[in-house]
Amino acid sequence: MNFLQVWAASYFTPKRAVDQLKDKPAPHWGLYGVLIRCIFVSLAWYLPAFVLGREPPKLNYLTFVTTENFYFLLSFIFPVLTLISWLLDAAIAHVILRMIGWDSNIDQILNIDGMGYLVLAPLVLIWDWFTLAIGWDSATVLWGIVHLLITLVYTVFVLIGFRRILHLPYWLGIIIVIIWFAYSIPLSILFLGP
Repeated sequence: MNFLQVWAASYFTPKRAVDQLKDKPAPHWGLYGVLIRCIFVSLAWYLPAFVLGREPPKLNYLTFVTTENFYFLLSFIFPVLTLISWLLDAAIAHVILRMIGWDSNIDQILNIDGMGYLVLAPLVLIWDWFTLAIGWDSATVLWGIVHLLITLVYTVFVLIGFRRILHLPYWLGIIIVIIWFAYSIPLSILFLGP
């Protein structure tokens, strides 16, 4: 299977996609996944939001960023933050696994997590564009709840990857993903806005 086939299979047959990912160059495919997600989000969400004159629903925490250029700057901040998070995810998982005496392969963690990021991208964009088209404010509770539900697709993909490639029990994979969310959600709120 090529890259696009593995990506498509991730939605319908995630176990098959993960099995194919196991034999692919690592961490290359994870990096491709992260970069494609960054391009998708920057070009299909942040830049159009800037061009349309959309303003963030709440003030951001970066005081040097004005409301008018918030989305334009996010089109550059988002890829940097996403790449840093991807690398930090792998480092955290690798250190945890090594500390508890479990075998780890940081390249495979990067592949699993990077493809998981990519699986998430179109689903989030479709929902965000839908809410924009019908005029909902992106800060509504429903918007956030749907984002959390979409994140479950990422979580399931990563847990399957951990199980089938790294042979981790699901409980350990869940702990790692919770730790990832514990640092990445506040980091995202700080840089990308509430």
